[in-house]
Amino acid sequence: MMEKFDTSDLQVLLKVAKVNSGKFLDTMVCYYNKIFQISSEETRTIYMDIGDKGRTKGDFDGAIRAYKKVLKADPNNVDTLL
Repeated sequence: MMEKFDTSDLQVLLKVAKVNSGKFLDTMVCYYNKIFQISSEETRTIYMDIGDKGRTKGDFDGAIRAYKKVLKADPNNVDTLL
């Protein structure tokens, strides 16, 4: 008889990987900004794209983090507010 596979440890591992990948992405964008000295408008565009892609893929937490970064730089950004 086959034992039931416990997926709880795997679920925790996947959630940790997801959280850390978001932090890694933020760090990489920060380094990218320092290296290439991109404008704040370009930074907003990057985070807007990240948020849109995350939302489309169902990564709503990641999308919200990205959108918050847009709103931090531009609190009246209509596209982000919508």
